[in-house]
Amino acid sequence: MKSFIAIFTLFFATSVLANLPAGREKLNTILDKVEREFTPDFQKKGWRLVVRTGWKKDELNAYANVGAFSERKRIVSINGEMMRRNLSEEAILWPICHELGHHFAGQPLYPDSRLSVEGQADYWAAQVCLPRLFKTEFAENLFPAPVDSIYYRKCETKYSSELDRQACARTLRGGVQFQQALFEAIRPSLESIKAKPSERRNTEEVRWLQKYDASHTPLLTTPDLNIIERTRYDHPAHQCRVDTLLAGVLGEPRPACWYKADP
Repeated sequence: MKSFIAIFTLFFATSVLANLPAGREKLNTILDKVEREFTPDFQKKGWRLVVRTGWKKDELNAYANVGAFSERKRIVSINGEMMRRNLSEEAILWPICHELGHHFAGQPLYPDSRLSVEGQADYWAAQVCLPRLFKTEFAENLFPAPVDSIYYRKCETKYSSELDRQACARTLRGGVQFQQALFEAIRPSLESIKAKPSERRNTEEVRWLQKYDASHTPLLTTPDLNIIERTRYDHPAHQCRVDTLLAGVLGEPRPACWYKADP
């Protein structure tokens, strides 16, 4: 197994952010707040959190890994491309929480690894990390979710306090936005693969077509109905990840589109 786990494996370039210093400062501010909130959790486990930024990297990507010489060193790396897209702070927090989830989310784990699988990292991000941040470090500086939005409506029957409802709604709003951004980024590649004659598609291209639906933008209202035979370790399809987001923040079981309980 490679020493890192990427949340997104297709890389693509975009235009450079008009104001690089401002974007870098904003990303560092976001990371500082997350680090301040979760450093005590790492310390309780005897770990040391190391946050890295690859500011010049033009990949919408983030990583989690364990130190090469010490398992106590727990690393989260975020690329600067996060700030070169029209993403809200809520959406930017999603991949950060996902990477923290690889360290904290628990079973199921990657084989021969201390890190949680992708779906479990998503589930923890929605269940624990994002709601916690929206009630602490990021409670005041984000736009509240309108009470008539689908995000708020999904949360109002589950939670009684306005703080919990807003934390839930913001978790959904940011997570859906980020998954839709990932989906839109790979859509051209998927359409290009679909245009090829089937006999000219390589193994990886066939796998992508089996995994992703280029015609379907992930939404809260269009659940993934696939049922897997065994828990998958890699990234689920974008709709399945949105379903996991919804299940996590509402405290519901993990979706069958990626999770299979042991018999």
